[in-house]
Amino acid sequence: MAAVLFTLYAAGLVFAVAFLARYLPRRWYSAASLNGAGWIIIVVITFARALALMLLRGGPQPTRGPLDALISLGSLAAVDLLLLVRLVSYLRYRRAG
Repeated sequence: MAAVLFTLYAAGLVFAVAFLARYLPRRWYSAASLNGAGWIIIVVITFARALALMLLRGGPQPTRGPLDALISLGSLAAVDLLLLVRLVSYLRYRRAG
């Protein structure tokens, strides 16, 4: 379980940082720019914190059962998928424009 969590957090962090590195708005403080990158910045902070805590504690904390683990891994995989879709759609937009 620790390896799966570490892999999902690392993949999400890579997708989010890759998007932020390619995202170059003219004005960062406009509503459209904050809407486009705001939730991704929050995910970067959250994922980086989770990875740091996992590395410091030596792994994830014990879960309450298989349903808890399934919900945690499923939601983490869903966020990673959203980050990947956001990155790919932005790269397509940039290539078309």
